[in-house]
Amino acid sequence: MLLIFLSFTSLGDGFIKNTYKKDADFSLQSAVGNSIAVAQQNRSTQNIEKIPVMTFTTGIDFHACIYRMFFYTVPYPVKKGNDKLEPDKDELKIDPDI
Repeated sequence: MLLIFLSFTSLGDGFIKNTYKKDADFSLQSAVGNSIAVAQQNRSTQNIEKIPVMTFTTGIDFHACIYRMFFYTVPYPVKKGNDKLEPDKDELKIDPDI
């Protein structure tokens, strides 16, 4: 599993702006559960197709004085090349309508 900290990045900023507008569940519990589900799928097969990449970012709503943390798991597709797992960026699909 990979963990990526997105705070203070343009990607993290865009994620926060989109997330504050939606009432979606971006909790740590949900992200860890999704990561574990992907890892369990990998244990049950000889061919690993995806690895869990958990991202998180932080944000402050200065008007309401609320500090929030957002977590999201991306099942990142991989392929085998040169006897190693490599990212398969051609197969990466993320639903922007979270």
